[in-house]
Parts: sequence; C-alpha cells; structure tokens
Amino acid sequence: MNGLSVAVLSGVGLVCGLLFSSFAMLIWVAVAGPIQEWVCEATLDRVYRKSHPPYAKAPSSDGPFSILISDIHIDTWTGPDDAKFKGFQQFLTWVKGESRLKDLYINGDIMDFPPHPMNQPPTPILRVDYGTPNAYPDLEEIPGLGSLNPKFDPIMSALDGLDHRDPAWPKMTVTYLTGNHDIGLYGLRYIRPTFGWSSFRVSWNPGVLLRMSEDRHVYMEHGHLHDPFMWLYLRYAVLEILQGAAPPDHRLDTIGKTKHKLVRSLALAPPNGPMYFEGKGDVVPPKGEGAGVWLARMRFRQAARKLFRVVDLDERDKVKVITMGHTHLPDRYEFPGGRLYINSGDWAGNDANQCFLLIQPNGVVSGPHQWRDGLTLDAVIAASN
Repeated sequence: MNGLSVAVLSGVGLVCGLLFSSFAMLIWVAVAGPIQEWVCEATLDRVYRKSHPPYAKAPSSDGPFSILISDIHIDTWTGPDDAKFKGFQQFLTWVKGESRLKDLYINGDIMDFPPHPMNQPPTPILRVDYGTPNAYPDLEEIPGLGSLNPKFDPIMSALDGLDHRDPAWPKMTVTYLTGNHDIGLYGLRYIRPTFGWSSFRVSWNPGVLLRMSEDRHVYMEHGHLHDPFMWLYLRYAVLEILQGAAPPDHRLDTIGKTKHKLVRSLALAPPNGPMYFEGKGDVVPPKGEGAGVWLARMRFRQAARKLFRVVDLDERDKVKVITMGHTHLPDRYEFPGGRLYINSGDWAGNDANQCFLLIQPNGVVSGPHQWRDGLTLDAVIAASN
C-alpha cells in the first residue's frame, strides 16, 4: 500500500472518528443529563427536603402583578376562527383591562420567522412604490420573505395596544426575550409599517433578572441554549447554502428549517376541565407521554438546577425562581431549599395548552395556569394559595 492510500485511509478514519465522537457526545448530553436529574430527584432531593423545608411566602392580593407567557407560535393557528386565536385575544383583553397587572413578559417565540411552510401558506412580498405609502398587496402565490399574513393583524394590534388603557392605572410594559424562532422579529417594524410597538422592550440577551425584593429574584430565559439538538438548525442551513439553495422552485423561507413529514398543524381546542399541570406543588406529568418528552422535561430541570449555581454570581443566593419555555411542556419543580423551576408551556396551535405564569410583587411566582374565558385575577391568586 503506497503512501497516498495510507493518507487517504487515515483521513477517512479521522473524519469517521470525529463524527462518531460527536454523535456519542450528543447522545451522552441528551440522555445522561436527564437520567442524572431523575436520580437526583428520586434520592438526594427527597432526603435534603426533610431538613430544608420549602420556601414559604404569603401571596399578595394588591399588586401590581406581572404575567409571563412563552412560545405563542401564532403561525400555527389556522385563523380568526381558531380556538387559540380567540382565546389569545380574550387573554390580551383581560391583561389590558386588569388594573393590577403592570408588566407582560413574552419569553420567546411569538412566531416562526420565516414562517414555516407546514404551518401557513405562502405570504406576499411587501412591495413599496418609491414616494408612496407602504401598502400590503393582495395575497399572491409567491414565496414569502418573512412577512406576516394579514389575518394575524388583530393579534399584533392587540399586543401593540396593551399600553393604551386608563391613564390612572400603572403603565403596561411588554418585555420580549428573543427565542430560537425569532431571528427576524424586529423586521416587523418594516414588514408591517403600521405597527410601532411603542410599548415593547426587546431583549437580545439570553436572560432577564427581575429584582423583585431584597431577598427574592426571578430569572427568565427562553431556554433554547440548553437544547443539545439546536445544532439541527445550523446543519440544515449550512447544507442548503453549500448546495446553492437557489433552484427556481426553492422557497427562501425554508432555509435552516428542519425537514419533517408532518402535515399542516391542526389546532386543538383547549379542554373545559383542568390540565395536568394545574395544581400545587411539583408537576406530575401525564402517563404515557413518551421517552422523548420525558427526556426533554428532565433535561430542562437539570439545566435549571445548574443555573441556580451559576446565574448572576453577585446575586446568586437571591435567585429563587428560574423560568424557561422552549419545550412547550408546562412544568414545575421545587428543588430543596425552595428554589423553584417553572416552564411556562406554550400557546402553539397543535396542543391544548394556553399557559401563563403570575409573578407577584413579593417575588412569588405561581403557575403554570391555564387560561379560560371568564378567568379572573382573584381566582388565579386564590389558586396560588
């Protein structure tokens, strides 16, 4: 065997070795971490809780309160007749009309940008005639460029108008943390020029620290940075770019999106009865939710366990609550010593969740709560006791 053959075989072996090592590392991160978390919960946490009782602090009824939601994904709704569309409109009307609510935190993923073709039909390009006002054209069967279908205007207008309420009440402020589906969020100012979003504060940072009181802070982040499978987005984008990504029928709004065989998302109507996460104490997941879902749930509990040790080192001992989204799995787990992890679930169209968290002025966070028409703030506070 000549030297060239040896070099080629060595190169192939090196590449295969690196690929195998990367795959093994991914499996280790995806599986070993959740198993470690499960073992901790089943053993050490149970022992440690006996000597360190949960943190208790009486809930407040006066306010002002804050609301936190995440993973709305309005492009998974079918339209104005969709149960989620109507439910979210009612929810925003409630937020705007309750004088004790002061802040709304949206923890990532309002919608896909560009819109995923599995979830909505192609949207038109915004055409601007120089010197004339911007106008939204009639719907055309042409590739979208991340523009938002006009059928969602009522939702975006409601978000934009949350601060337009009784001036005697506290000013409503909306803080938005960007998630992994929000790469083009700020482009809405240009794609929909009538939306000023004057009440929005957009955070491009990975997290926000709420200093609620002297001894109790709340930390929030979307959570995608703890997802070991986020590399899929990069993988698909790089492959398509290397392949040219430019055949005549190629949709620009699919670059970087994972390819799957699912059909259009079907919106599910929320049930009338309580959901599995509506209760007090740790969330007990429903039976038969599958190994993949269980791994995701445990993986993010483990991420929260680690964050409590490293988040904001100067004030680490004051952070009592960590909340994330991203998984679309409503969850709540209290670690020994009263440190609380809450996943805020979602509002996406293909499940029955309509979740929100209530943040009280003394730093107590309750939820996940399920929104239903007619729900009152007093009922939510009572359910938190």
